[in-house]
Amino acid sequence: GKGPRRLARWSPPLESPGGVLLEAATADDLGDGTLHLRGAQVLDGGGGVLYDPAACVPADASPFLWHRDVLAATEAAPPITSCYGLHEWAMLYHPDGAPEPPSARYQGSAL
Repeated sequence: GKGPRRLARWSPPLESPGGVLLEAATADDLGDGTLHLRGAQVLDGGGGVLYDPAACVPADASPFLWHRDVLAATEAAPPITSCYGLHEWAMLYHPDGAPEPPSARYQGSAL
């Protein structure tokens, strides 16, 4: 769904030309803390709140941008399926008498 938790995680794209318009937002949403003030401009006539994405980004956003670029490159890269699951097998393999592998704490986690 599109509940409040999803909206709280949403952030405008950095490259949005002209900004990002939240059509039903009002000045009251800014005043009560529902929306952040940084980069916000309330439009006349109840037109909503326009956000300037560049104003929402901290001055030194380079770590954020680096992580964004790594995630975008990872998403765009074709999957590597020629390993036949050997990495996963190695993470789970535990011979008798051997010390617990570092991955042991994750063994009980659902995949």
